[in-house]
Amino acid sequence: MDRIIDIFNKDLTASYPDLQLDKYVSIADKLLATNEDFIFIFDEWDYIFNKNLYAEKHNDFLEFLRNLLKGRSYVSLCYMTGILPIKKHSSTSALNMFEEYTLLDDGIFEEFFGFTEPEVRSLCQKNNMDYNELEYWYNGYKTESGLKIFNPKSVNTAIIKKKCKSYWVNTGGMNEILEYLEIDPTNVRDDMIRMINDEELDILIVEEFRAGQGVPTTKEEIYSAMITLGFLTYSDGLLSIPNKELRQEFEKALKDKCFGKTAEIFKTSKIMLNATYFVS
Repeated sequence: MDRIIDIFNKDLTASYPDLQLDKYVSIADKLLATNEDFIFIFDEWDYIFNKNLYAEKHNDFLEFLRNLLKGRSYVSLCYMTGILPIKKHSSTSALNMFEEYTLLDDGIFEEFFGFTEPEVRSLCQKNNMDYNELEYWYNGYKTESGLKIFNPKSVNTAIIKKKCKSYWVNTGGMNEILEYLEIDPTNVRDDMIRMINDEELDILIVEEFRAGQGVPTTKEEIYSAMITLGFLTYSDGLLSIPNKELRQEFEKALKDKCFGKTAEIFKTSKIMLNATYFVS
């Protein structure tokens, strides 16, 4: 937190050299002294929560956001992206001024959660790619209204490389999925096999659950976390694997002979890697 505040202060001082901002104690007071409106953008605001980093600083970070944003006249807009909903992670009303928009229940910005069908068709035409092949590999997500959404990262990569295949592995996430699957490997494995064979599961999903807010303890919670991470899609009460790209990733996981132990290995490796990264 000290580093964040220090960088913030240096940026403000450099941007407004004539205002003598050093006489103000808090960042909020300095921003107010500029007599300007600001737009705040936080990408992956919840990273330290989702990865359980600096646990002793979590409340300090929430308090920093509250002091910076809540009720401040200089805040024109604050846009924050992440997995964890702010209202659920803040147990009090400290950050209750935000509205949450997700793929599961947002009818306003749903077209911006990925590429739409017209956008992908246009990209294919401009880059001489087969739309049907891209649809087979990367389509399958559905919004609340039923709008089809494509995985933008994979579509972009496929067009650049002129080849359709699974690019999901390069963006991470399967390690977390293996951890979830270990919780109830038998029943979940059976469901996965059904979905790999293009079946849809009629199941009630607790949409309020979000990955990173504790270990999921039921099959429904496991699937809800997998939806949040983008590995499954859920629409009209039906759960499914969105596309060929992800079916291939699940096939790899299910073929692992050490299915019941794989998640623990990944978990231990991830803890060691994070510790090494932040110590160095």
